[in-house]
Amino acid sequence: MKTFVRETGDMVRVLEIKAEASDLETDVRLAVKKQQSVTVRRGFRPGHVPRKMIRRIYASEIESIVIQDLVKEVFEDMVIRNGEHDVVGQPREISREYKLDEDLHVQLEFYVLPKIELKDLTGQVLEVPVAEVTDDLVQYLIKIRMAPHLPVRSLNSDEKIGEANLGMFDRITFKYEKIDRKTGYVLIGAVETKTKQYFDYATAVRMGPEHLEFGETFEGYSVGDEFVIEGNENISGLIRTDTTESNLRVKILEAERYDWPEIDDEWAAKISDDSVNSPKELNEWAQKHLEDSCEKASRRMLEVLVQKRICELHPFSIPVEFLEEINSLKPGSLREAPSDKELADMMREQVRWNLLRLAIEEQFDSMLSKESPLSESSNENAEQEGSSEEKILAELAEQFKIKQIPATEWQMMRIVAEENPVNKPTPTDGAD
Repeated sequence: MKTFVRETGDMVRVLEIKAEASDLETDVRLAVKKQQSVTVRRGFRPGHVPRKMIRRIYASEIESIVIQDLVKEVFEDMVIRNGEHDVVGQPREISREYKLDEDLHVQLEFYVLPKIELKDLTGQVLEVPVAEVTDDLVQYLIKIRMAPHLPVRSLNSDEKIGEANLGMFDRITFKYEKIDRKTGYVLIGAVETKTKQYFDYATAVRMGPEHLEFGETFEGYSVGDEFVIEGNENISGLIRTDTTESNLRVKILEAERYDWPEIDDEWAAKISDDSVNSPKELNEWAQKHLEDSCEKASRRMLEVLVQKRICELHPFSIPVEFLEEINSLKPGSLREAPSDKELADMMREQVRWNLLRLAIEEQFDSMLSKESPLSESSNENAEQEGSSEEKILAELAEQFKIKQIPATEWQMMRIVAEENPVNKPTPTDGAD
């Protein structure tokens, strides 16, 4: 009998078993006996059906028993007890060639932890966005905290969507339909797109810059206006794009706006978290609040960038079949639709980081055993009370060269919007 393990991927190994018929005589005899012990046939006492009859009637069952027992024994000896492979999950048979009294050829595939050699981070540069607290950002924070306490009203006919600072939080209900680029006619099958959609700027900030860009499409229009844009529908909502075969005709059904009152002492106290008693104190509070929020956001962003760069520097392959197995998904479930690839990529990067983190922890443990403690500054960044992952990321960040770059306006607004969501009514959906 010949057995060997070959590598077919960073995490994939194949155990191949080849045996001549003469090597399997004992295995076959034991398999026949095992099948005989559970066979009940009319005219024979249980467990006493003649073995020749057992071989003839239950040949396929006997073949499976031979393979199952042989594979289990060989896998235990060559893989588990050998200690060369860090096996993950259970092996699965990928091919078999075997009939009773003939030669056997079986292949098993199994997953192992990849062999990771951590890369030197010397010379690696990370660009970390750093937010600057501006007067506009201060006013944005004040208004976003004020909005949940205010009623909304419909825009007047002479008011335009998004005008000046008043439109920062406008909310729009609209409908759209796909039309042919050349003729302007509604496309066949596009009637289902004539549904009411909802857009508000405060929520769009949290979703991404492309949503804000789409919001700019409405600026300067009034309720009842119709216009055509290039657009595309996807799972993220209605987002403008330059690559489309059709246009979208949009009609604005309704627009709402907050009326912002003059901020007095009472409003100042209601908007802030602390004991603020005047508009001046409110601005000072907002400035300090934003400075703290931006500092925390920069630290979170640094952790994200460190994790992303570490993963980029260690591009070992992670098969989608492995992702399905460890997430208890049926085979092929991450390969059925285009959106599955995006989900698989997210899972893959999380698995990659988890595996890398194990290797990094082992490296750090080795450093500690040699009395080389983590740097004091990295421990301070992780605040010592944080998780082990935070401490690891803080230590890794010390090994990068950090280049600070200005945060974009959207990044700064998003920091505020994520911490202070504006309550809004549920969008009205339904066909016209």
